Amino acid sequence: MNHMTIKQTSMILFALLLCVAITGCGGEPAGTVSGTVTLDGETYSEGALIFISGGQGGSVNINADGTFALVDPIPVGTYTVYAAPTIETAEELAASDEGDQPAMVSAAGDSAVVESQRSESSDQKVEVAEGENTGVTIEFRSQ
Repeated sequence: MNHMTIKQTSMILFALLLCVAITGCGGEPAGTVSGTVTLDGETYSEGALIFISGGQGGSVNINADGTFALVDPIPVGTYTVYAAPTIETAEELAASDEGDQPAMVSAAGDSAVVESQRSESSDQKVEVAEGENTGVTIEFRSQ
């Protein structure tokens, strides 16, 4: 009979653990999303974006140059994207005089983005694939 030594068994177990560590625990495939936001073809830098799909999603503020980066991975799938007021961080709320307001409420935002793009009737869709999804353009219209 061919018996493995303790050293051989340890090496095999180490290799298996290394494979699991490298590939992860087999969770749901997910991806990050980054790109630009436009309003009528021009750079748009007001407010935030909300990504929703079947009760899951994420949110991100739009940068001053019209870019965004949703760095926390969201599950793979098709997401509807909505415009929203700027999302204040806990630090921003604590520093303001109105620290008792909900984190999703802010005076920021542009009335040029029509209500249909701020509600469940938004026609903005993004397909999130596993890994990094870069160069995504969200195109809002004022009319």
